[in-house]
Amino acid sequence: MTIPAPSSASSERSVRPTILTFVRHYLPGYKSGGPQTSVLNLCKTLDTEFSFRVVTLDHDLGDPTPYPGITPGRWNRVEGHEVYYLTARERRYAAVRDLIRATPHDLLYLNGIFPTETTIYPLVARRLGQLERKPVILAPRGSFSPNALALKSAKKRLYLGASQALGLYKGITWQASTGMEKEDIQRRLGIPSDQIATAQDLPVRVPTQLPERPLAEMDAKGDAGEAAFRVTFLGRVAPMKNLDFALRCLAQCRRTIRFDIYGPQEDAAYWADCQSLISELPANVVVHYHGTLKPTEVAGLFQNSDLKFLPSRGENYGHVVFEALANGTPVLVSDKTPWRGFPEDVGQVLPLDDPSAFARHIDRLAGLGPNARAELAVRTHAHALELQQTNKDVSDNARMFHHALAHSSISL
Repeated sequence: MTIPAPSSASSERSVRPTILTFVRHYLPGYKSGGPQTSVLNLCKTLDTEFSFRVVTLDHDLGDPTPYPGITPGRWNRVEGHEVYYLTARERRYAAVRDLIRATPHDLLYLNGIFPTETTIYPLVARRLGQLERKPVILAPRGSFSPNALALKSAKKRLYLGASQALGLYKGITWQASTGMEKEDIQRRLGIPSDQIATAQDLPVRVPTQLPERPLAEMDAKGDAGEAAFRVTFLGRVAPMKNLDFALRCLAQCRRTIRFDIYGPQEDAAYWADCQSLISELPANVVVHYHGTLKPTEVAGLFQNSDLKFLPSRGENYGHVVFEALANGTPVLVSDKTPWRGFPEDVGQVLPLDDPSAFARHIDRLAGLGPNARAELAVRTHAHALELQQTNKDVSDNARMFHHALAHSSISL
């Protein structure tokens, strides 16, 4: 198999270290959510210090056909960096191994624990001594949270036990997005603290000015004279994101609620359960499912929302939370995400064992008048700006890569 070299390999390697990055789904896809967004923001933010080359599948999550407008089986220039889209024939062990061998790089950066082509194959090839010894960083992207491990738990336990026994993780650096995720990694694998770098996912940039927020429209259903309170769910329609819990919470609300659901359906049986819950909701709660949403449409969505609802069973970051804040939309999240420390009503963190508390919070915000909601939007946007100005996320990520590159002595 002959693999063409990246078009900019010689010039970029002379200036910046090259990070060969593997992630299961990437641009122009948008359905896989967090990991793809994390990698994209990293490539765009640190492109003056590192040259990122991304290897990914040639289709989006759940899609049977390749992306239009890209050329699979070769390097494509996308958003200022090189991206290689694996064809169906190339999603084999030998092809992935040969691609790594043929691509000049200084560090291998893997995203996710369980993807076969983009994590397991590179780790196996490395362990078998079939790759040049280079430093490796592995970002689990929330795979070790207790609730994530509980899904298909037997299969995951079997793989993790085998991977440790085979030494697939020997000599690598782990990336934890938060202190919570670092504890999850250590609890499951017993990794020493000095082998885990904590570097939070990089969020979107916050608009300098709060975007204009259209007034709420009257919903066809609901109490006479009361504008619907617009609650948004944006995420994969899957058990981990806990849409069914959100619907059970809304069933207890008394105010007029419009609940808009955006995201790909990953599990037909799970969506059928959610539809059953929707059919049982009281008349004051109206639900609309809109399918998937492109990244360019997210800001506009939140500018037309009164509350972002994310009752997730586990997040290693939660990009949609920050995107909501950046556009002036308050958030309501479970205590299974790293988000904490919100100003009053800008954000609320509640435990999943108390759905009535979620309902009470939604009803209270829905009872605010137009002026109070507008003032809350201003405070929410201001909080996002403050987070952006005070965080060390960019320097932490850069430091993680530089440290791994400087300590490239690897024992297998």
